Order: sequence, then C-alpha cells, then structure tokens
Amino acid sequence: MEPEVWQRLANCLRAQSDSLSSDSLDMIVEGLWEFKMISDSAVEKKEPAPELSPATASLFLRLSTSYNDPKILKSIGEVYLKEWGLPVIARKHFERALFLGGSEKELKPLLEASATAAGPGARQSNEATNAQADSTNDCLEKAEQMLAKGELTQAGMLLRQANRNPTKPTKMGYAWDQLGLAYFQIKAYSQMEEAYLWAVQYDQNDLAYAFNLGLAQHSLGKLDLAEASYLMADRIRPGDAKVWCNLGSLYFQTRRYLEAEAALKKAIMANPRYARAWDNLAAVLGAQDKLDEALVAVETALKLHPGYPEAYFKLGTILFAKNSLDEAKKAFQRSLCDPSLIEPAKAYLTMIELRLAK
Repeated sequence: MEPEVWQRLANCLRAQSDSLSSDSLDMIVEGLWEFKMISDSAVEKKEPAPELSPATASLFLRLSTSYNDPKILKSIGEVYLKEWGLPVIARKHFERALFLGGSEKELKPLLEASATAAGPGARQSNEATNAQADSTNDCLEKAEQMLAKGELTQAGMLLRQANRNPTKPTKMGYAWDQLGLAYFQIKAYSQMEEAYLWAVQYDQNDLAYAFNLGLAQHSLGKLDLAEASYLMADRIRPGDAKVWCNLGSLYFQTRRYLEAEAALKKAIMANPRYARAWDNLAAVLGAQDKLDEALVAVETALKLHPGYPEAYFKLGTILFAKNSLDEAKKAFQRSLCDPSLIEPAKAYLTMIELRLAK
C-alpha cells in the first residue's frame, strides 16, 4: 500500500488551478520529502524502493520537475525559518536549493541562520555534510571505473549511495546518464528508466535526459509516463524532431491518429530529411485510409534512406491495399533483409501469390 501522503497529493493536484495555495504547496513539498526519506531508508537497508503505481510515478515526476526550483525552495525555507520557527525543516529546503544551483551568496547565510536556530546538533550535521562530500566524489569516481568495465549493477549501487550526499548536480546527472546509456545498449529498459529518473532529478533542463527517460518508458509500454517525459523534453527544447517523431509513434500506438499525424508533421517541419518521421507518417496516413498521401510519405522516406527495410515493408502494405500486387511483391521482397520483418513480409507475399494465381 502506498503512503497516505500520495492520496493527499493526488487530491491536491486534481483540485489545483494554475496557482497553488501556500497550504497546498506546503503539502506537496512535505510529501516529496516524505517520499525521499522512505526511499533513502529502503536503500540503506538494502530493501527494494517503495512500489508506486503508474499514476503515482507520473505524479511524482510532475511534482519533482515542477517544484525543484531553487527560488521556490528558498522561499519555502524562509517561511519555515522566519514565520513558523522550524529551522530543521527550513535547512532541508535551503540545502536542496543550493544543491539545485541556487545562489551560494543568498543561501549560505540562511543555512548558517537555520543551523544556529536549530542548535549544536545542526552545526555538527553541517560539518558531517562537508565530510560526506568527499565520499560522494569517491563514489562517483569508482562508479565511472565500474561503468568502463561494464559492471553496471555495482555502478548503480554506488550511485545510489552517492545520491544521499550529492555535491555536483550536473556531475551526478551525467553519471546516471552514462549508466542509462549502458542499460539502453543491452535493452535493460527498467534499469534504464531508473537511471534517467535520477538523471532528470539532477538536471531538469537536459533534453537528452528527459527524452531518454521517455524512450525507456515507451519501450516498457508505460505510454502515459512516456508521453509526459517527451512533453517535458519538448518544454526544454521546443520543436525537436526526434521528440515529436517519438510522440507521433506513441499516439499511433494508442490509435490517436490525428494527434499522431500532427506530431509527425511537426517532426518533419523541424527536420524535412528525417526518414523515420516520413515512414511513421506513412503508417499513420495508411491507418486513416489516406493511401495516396501515405504513398507519397513512404516514397519520400525511401528517397532519403534508400536502404530502409521498414519503409519498403510499409510501401508493400500501402501498394497491397491499393491492389498494386506486382509492385507490392517487389517492396516486400526488399524488406526481407530485416530479420524482424521476415515473417510478416512472407505472410504478405503468400497472400499476393494466392491473389495472383486466381
């Protein structure tokens, strides 16, 4: 069962308008801290992280990307420190703001003030944090060495340990990115998703992190989450051809053909020489029985990438639908070089032979 805080958060988000009340914002921030403490405790005990439903994971992604703003965290910390007299909680927010790239000039005095207000224990904790920074750098260095050797599980364990004492957000993000890419190479998409969830936490403005998170989720069939991640990538760099091509593919999978067509045309507008976008557009148009337009799209893909087996297969399906059987046969034969297309292409070729024999 998930922590009760997530139900509170879900209800809060459902009820929110464009802006959040201070009570709602306080609830969201405390919810994030509660989840972080649960996760960190699980890691320390070498237990699995808390299980989250897809809806909750999507919610956490939305919250973490919306409220990991150093200015917002600084403002919340000041309320805790100056108005509510809760310096320990205030200090957490100041540390997080500093970690996310907030101004040292503004935040260090606030950290000192919260430590002073909290008493000797907090000051000792500050000293411990500085000592832990060195161990974090050691973890990062060892993780990089393990990645180079292909020891992915061990590298991931070290990075989770380093997460608890982060010092350089961009460096941590890069380390998780490298682990994610390694998992992508071996098609270990669950581990790739975890790596990029962490990478995104460390750098909210990196297009590749958000896109690769979406790619992992897309590959796992988590289409709602993948869509959210791709749209986050588009907010980082609007109009990227790969982002919109993948969104078009996702919309096609969910039979949202008009959205898929619009997304793929946007990808083509961004990069008219993107053969994959033209090929995907042909599939979308074909699904809507726009066969003449689909034919133009797939022929464009083949002009841009003459040795594209998937496009030849697509061309075959369109010509088959138009009853141009001899031409369809040639197209399917040219798609047989792709092992994944051999069986479906042979099935079409059998149907063509049966029709031609009549």
